[in-house]
Amino acid sequence: MVTNHRYREPTLSLQDVRSRLASAFDEVDVAQVENALHAVALALDGYDASIVPADDLYPEFEAMKETYRAVRAADARMQAQRRQSEVGDLLTRCYYRLRSLQAALSMAYSVAGPLARRPDMSPLSTAIGMYDAPKVLAQETHLASGSYDATLPHFVRWMQEIWEDIRVRSADYARFYGDEEVDRARAALRRILGLSDDGVPRLLDLHPGGADDPLALRLRLEKWASDDRDLIAATRAIQAAGHQARMSLISLLAQAPAYGEQLGPKGAVEAEQILQAVLQWRYPVGDTLMLDLAVEQAAFDELLARVPLDPAELRLRSEPWDDLAVNALRRACFAEQSVRDHIEAHQAQLPDARSVRRFRWYIWEFLNLVDQTAGPTALGAHPAVAFGH
Repeated sequence: MVTNHRYREPTLSLQDVRSRLASAFDEVDVAQVENALHAVALALDGYDASIVPADDLYPEFEAMKETYRAVRAADARMQAQRRQSEVGDLLTRCYYRLRSLQAALSMAYSVAGPLARRPDMSPLSTAIGMYDAPKVLAQETHLASGSYDATLPHFVRWMQEIWEDIRVRSADYARFYGDEEVDRARAALRRILGLSDDGVPRLLDLHPGGADDPLALRLRLEKWASDDRDLIAATRAIQAAGHQARMSLISLLAQAPAYGEQLGPKGAVEAEQILQAVLQWRYPVGDTLMLDLAVEQAAFDELLARVPLDPAELRLRSEPWDDLAVNALRRACFAEQSVRDHIEAHQAQLPDARSVRRFRWYIWEFLNLVDQTAGPTALGAHPAVAFGH
């Protein structure tokens, strides 16, 4: 077993704490819940993350998150019974101690280095309780830009976790961020997860011929997104249909059992497959070749750093922004398609497959830049023309 250099036998493990108290947290009797919270508080006070072996860091980190979820569920149960005030101090003690343990385990990971299996990152991994409410608002922009397309199931679980955290700990969030900021975060999460004002999921009509039939999106792309003579129009169609597919996929992933009943297991699988195909629709850029992704990204970042903050300055033509935007969009489409076409080769060059750079965010940025400068103009030239180097 690989251990860190300060290893001593731990007095307890978070895995033991969670498993030992799991049944107590499931009790309906509020007295049992209160006793379980007392036991957790005492156990956490005696925990020393600095002596956890490197091999045990991953299961301990996961147990920490599960313990937090159990405490949060106990919080919700006591609220439902109008008894939260009786355990308010206990809850605060557990929440703050878990947050301290999160920091301590993160520090232990830093000491262990690459020897330790990395934890699954989620809101609970990065900020136990009190997830940064203002950052929730930015998730809609990141989502629309395609930044989460490669990890959409993870993104859905992430948003559901934040929704649950704000739902149960709304008073804590309001004290920390203010009612207005928290209300805006809730509204953003409702839009992302497809929830009504009272938090009830709204299922889409994904049936064949229904209002949200995925096949209609695919047919639209077959008609409007295959002409390489007008890449701007094709890219607009791909981006628009892709976002509709993205939001449908989020609903399908978030409410999988309900869609399984509505569409049947086979129908739900077929809907997901069509939506994934729409989300990954090929950009009409011809055959692609392997690229140096770091060089491509550096060129895109350098151009974006020069874009004037005031859109009016783009029309002063101190630089040919219309041509630059069109060429950058063309190259970004080519780069994104290159990653897709050669994904295995790109992954083989990296120690972590999740590190493969995707360029859909740049496509989104450069399409916006095109709209501010040249408008809908045919691109014409072959997309493999070099850009920025």
